[in-house]
Amino acid sequence: MEVVTEHWERSMTMEIWSLGTEYSLIRITAPRKEAGTATLKAGDDIWNYLPRVDRTIKIPASLMMGAWMGSHFTNDDLVKESRLVEDYDITIEFDGQRDGVEMWEFALTPKPEAPVVWGRITYQVRRRDLMPTWARYYDEDDKLVRTMTFGDYRPLGGRVVPAVMEVHPEDKPGERTMVRYDDLEFDIGVDRSWRRIGWRNLGRNRRRTLITAAGLAFGYFAVVLMVGLMTGLTAEMIENGTGLLTGQIQVHENGYRPERSIYETIGGRDGADVHSLVREIAADPAVEAAAPRVYAGGLVSSGEATTAGILMGVDPALELQVSRLIRGLADGKVPTLGANEIMIGTEMARQLEVGVGQEVILVAPAADGSMGNDLYTVSGIFRSGMAELDAAYALLPIDVLQTLTALDPERVHEIAAATADPWLAPQATDRLTSQLAPYGLNIEIAPWTTLRPEMLDYARLVKSWNIIVIGIVFAIAVFGVANTMLMATFERRREFAVIMALGGAPATVVFTVLYEAIALGAISLVAGAMITFPVLVWWHVSPPDVGWLYGDFTMFGALIRPVLRVEYDLAAVAWAGAALVLTALLASLYPAIKAARVPPADTLAGD
Repeated sequence: MEVVTEHWERSMTMEIWSLGTEYSLIRITAPRKEAGTATLKAGDDIWNYLPRVDRTIKIPASLMMGAWMGSHFTNDDLVKESRLVEDYDITIEFDGQRDGVEMWEFALTPKPEAPVVWGRITYQVRRRDLMPTWARYYDEDDKLVRTMTFGDYRPLGGRVVPAVMEVHPEDKPGERTMVRYDDLEFDIGVDRSWRRIGWRNLGRNRRRTLITAAGLAFGYFAVVLMVGLMTGLTAEMIENGTGLLTGQIQVHENGYRPERSIYETIGGRDGADVHSLVREIAADPAVEAAAPRVYAGGLVSSGEATTAGILMGVDPALELQVSRLIRGLADGKVPTLGANEIMIGTEMARQLEVGVGQEVILVAPAADGSMGNDLYTVSGIFRSGMAELDAAYALLPIDVLQTLTALDPERVHEIAAATADPWLAPQATDRLTSQLAPYGLNIEIAPWTTLRPEMLDYARLVKSWNIIVIGIVFAIAVFGVANTMLMATFERRREFAVIMALGGAPATVVFTVLYEAIALGAISLVAGAMITFPVLVWWHVSPPDVGWLYGDFTMFGALIRPVLRVEYDLAAVAWAGAALVLTALLASLYPAIKAARVPPADTLAGD
């Protein structure tokens, strides 16, 4: 808007919002001295907001004819211009051509009871598009007071409108006020407005927004990292507990567990096609390898030292792919198929006082009722990290142990399988049950979740605890965010009063605050993710070794390394993200309801 008077000239830039014809808000954005000054029209009332003193004043009736912001528009123009149809009788004074253009000229005469200041108004309108060209305002003595002209007709906001409007006072030649529209938007809807207001408020107090967002982002980082550490500990326990010896899947004759009788071999006394079974199991997409096993209990003796042991017959080449026990060589080599060789643990070697290359005697009950015994050479010594396992287990070639225990080559007690991911074992077990059914064997196929139920219970406990951790962390954050939102809504009570004075429902105010909270939550989530994921990836790839603080320890029979391992838990990441946004939303609910109860009149009056 440009204002030219006899003594000065000035220009202003402003934004204008309107809701119907009864409500409008004008906010000056430039020059800097007057930026933020606003005028609110609600029905017949006008308020001016003065940002320098942060106060709102109501324009009294006696000043309705005063100039608005020093222009040639009056305060009454803002109130009455939209009510011409209600306050005036309208007749057509002219219908014809002027300057070659078909025109209508309307005469507006005030109704007897209408509270207006003009004695008469005439409008000239183009017939083809109903665009006004000029308007003339007369006082009660029918004297022309001012003329308003319209020009620069062009599309704005999808409609053709006069982009320029000028007011010329008749008693002050040379003076004028020109309004030029740079952009117009129609039918934007209240819904779009409250979103914009909510989003814009985040930038008003950037420090407070950054502190609040940083708090939520750090909470997200802490939760995801804590859940990752707990998930890593669980994964370490399950992988070591099943990968060291048990395997993720085991196949036995029904009834073999828990007694583990030497007579209960797969296929019964007749045995089974072991090589075909192993190939069938290893062909499952989730299975990486499968290996047959034979078990026996016996005595291991060297000189005057004798100890009881669990004798385990394995195919070394296949067992290396299934369990880590045989890979834990501390000295020597793994036994060779067909050779009378044995691999014992470090603790058993210590008790027997033997080393690689020395001989031990094995005595074990055989399946035919005899007492098997023979001389074996210690080919290697393994170290599992678990003293009880190193003291009890001895590994032999599967064919050698079958000979010792009088078992035919087709008779094995167990086929163990390793899966790429332990959690794939239950699904693989279901598939193998169907795939092995044609063999007609009375077998049991069990995943580690059945073999080691205590580990499954612990994993479930950890998942439940992760949810509790997420709840605790963000429940604490609710109070901090709620306090921040209360402060923000208190500072904006006049803004909310303006929204309601413009006809906005209390729900509009609520949605404005809630949308601000959602936007804050989204910003916090993005910031938290940008901090969390790089750290999570780095920690997952290079877990820190804290062996200087504590050594290996066991949990549920599984060896846990002194490593702070982090694993990805996408479900927990999603839960934490949802909890963050929900925290921001819940924390703003009470402030939003409180803001919606702001009394517009009292608040705008400064009470």
